[in-house]
Amino acid sequence: MKKILLTILSLMLIFNVATAQKGRNFQEKKFVFMTSLGFSSGVGQIHLPDYNRTNDDWKIISNKITNVMIHQFIGYQFNNYFYMGVGAGIDIWNRTAFIPLYLNLSVNMIDKKVAPVAYVNMGYSFKWYMQSTPEAPDYAIHGSDMGPMGEAGLGLRVKFNSKLSLVISGVYKAQLTSICYTSNQNDMDYASIYTDDVKKNQLYHFAGVRVGLMY
Repeated sequence: MKKILLTILSLMLIFNVATAQKGRNFQEKKFVFMTSLGFSSGVGQIHLPDYNRTNDDWKIISNKITNVMIHQFIGYQFNNYFYMGVGAGIDIWNRTAFIPLYLNLSVNMIDKKVAPVAYVNMGYSFKWYMQSTPEAPDYAIHGSDMGPMGEAGLGLRVKFNSKLSLVISGVYKAQLTSICYTSNQNDMDYASIYTDDVKKNQLYHFAGVRVGLMY
């Protein structure tokens, strides 16, 4: 009788341990979606050469562009730590806008309700619209061409339940495009006419925040 009881107790203990271990190791696999809104400001300076390219620092202006980002992401979560997918959206600058399409790689660093997260976006931004008038006082048109883009973020994911999470991230973004301006100092009063006097490829840098709802 004692042997039977000991056997039953042993089996119950093994079952409980196995069940607990299974619960801890459960990896959720599913499709995930995220709608996000971001805001970033331009950082750094832009060095403009003169018309003949003899002086690379003919004029230096600050990157004061604001970038509002409205994006939609769809991806697949492979386990509790890693998911990837594709995203698209609208990046609105002061006088122009882009439509970025990109591949996303994201990592949840720990399997907790509140967890640090990191992600990388790599893709290409297509032009949506651009105003033809330059921005004072530099008389330049920023972001005049489409080009590749990249973004990296680090933040926190707050999981409300199995279907809804809030993701808040600090972001760094880079966009390769071009800038149009005039270097004719004698005609600066007519800079809006000669804005396309010079075009230079330019890598723009931004830093800001992004808030998203994952579902």
